[in-house]
Amino acid sequence: MLGFNDIAKKKTHLAYLEDKDIFSHTADAFVSKKIVKGYLFFLKNIICFNLEKTNNCIDLGCGAANITNEFLKKGFNIKGLEYSDDAMNMLKRNNPQLNLVQGDMTKFKEDNSYNFIFSREVYLITRVNSYLEQHKIVSNIIDSLKSGGIFMLVGSDVNYPQCMDYDLIIKNFRKDHRIKFVSDKYYEILITKFHQYIFGKISYKICELLFLPLIWYKKRYQMWASQYIIVFEKK
Repeated sequence: MLGFNDIAKKKTHLAYLEDKDIFSHTADAFVSKKIVKGYLFFLKNIICFNLEKTNNCIDLGCGAANITNEFLKKGFNIKGLEYSDDAMNMLKRNNPQLNLVQGDMTKFKEDNSYNFIFSREVYLITRVNSYLEQHKIVSNIIDSLKSGGIFMLVGSDVNYPQCMDYDLIIKNFRKDHRIKFVSDKYYEILITKFHQYIFGKISYKICELLFLPLIWYKKRYQMWASQYIIVFEKK
């Protein structure tokens, strides 16, 4: 019988084989440039993270590495991690400037090594509903942070209810003795498209309230999925 890890890895590998193109599974270069600009605003103005503390970073499940590249351009000393052989082959051909490593995100654990860990919409962690395994993955990522380091998780509810229970993850990690801070869920679309109207947490909340009716309409009638940003900071 296949377990959580086996099923997730098999589906991820088959997706690459069927599409013949890892680039269909991630943000393209144009979108990545825009969203990373929003991410940097978010980290600096909402989370109050010192962007100079980015000397050792990793993007877990980096896909085509367009987002990884944008972080690199912004001064992050970042490497990308991917799982399958076909993904790694394409990544190395198209990103000779990047430090790329092959690895299993479900087993990733490098104690006290990183100032900044990033992961965006990786099937293994956000698109299945398997709390115990997801908690273990996040816990290992927390162990991999240096003191004061942050893990920035971006994930959606595109296949709700078969997705991560973000509220449960937030609730339980807020009780974790290793954790200094776990943020609320922030809508990625507001951070990446409307950050010029946001100046801090209060103005974000006002913006969120203004857009909630539109978000409800799009989810109800246009099958739109919310994309969330959650940040974990280690003590």
